[in-house]
Amino acid sequence: TVSQDDAFFVKKDTIPPVITDGQDGDDIWRGSSGTTYNVDFTDNLSYLDTAEYTIWTSTGQQWTQAKDWTPIFTSTNVASYNVDWTIDFDSCKSSFNYVSVRAWDMAGSTSTIEDMFYIKKDTTPPTVNNGESGGDDAWRRASGTTYNIDFSDDLSLLDYAQYTVYSGPQESGSQIIGWTNIFSSLSAETY
Repeated sequence: TVSQDDAFFVKKDTIPPVITDGQDGDDIWRGSSGTTYNVDFTDNLSYLDTAEYTIWTSTGQQWTQAKDWTPIFTSTNVASYNVDWTIDFDSCKSSFNYVSVRAWDMAGSTSTIEDMFYIKKDTTPPTVNNGESGGDDAWRRASGTTYNIDFSDDLSLLDYAQYTVYSGPQESGSQIIGWTNIFSSLSAETY
């Protein structure tokens, strides 16, 4: 009879990966892609397998799913992943977008964090409503005439508006008055 000590061993990992939130909500209204986000992943036992993100238009993964679960990384078999990553900005809706993340380790344990951070998207320009039907045909000697032009932006809010004056229609002829602020640093929906 032959006996052998430690003929085999069993690796056991019941601890899920750790997801570290280094990313607050993105309070800057974004009009284009390219922003990277700081969420890190760690698993020192069986190592990391995969991490994914999803985007919803409301907290708690409610209303509309703007982006289905999408890989951040796959099959890494490393203890940590700390590379900042981007999201599919084109999938985001105009308004708030809530990003949730999940990760698996090589043993199959999973961690999920809903609404880890949010992204504010606004790719719609402000609305300008010209209340001056036909323009101003009266000859003027002095400034001071008031015109009915309204501005609105209900997402990222209005910042500033400007006007310019040319001697001809559609900015033709000579520029008489360069771009001049009507208002600035407004931070309001309407003006």
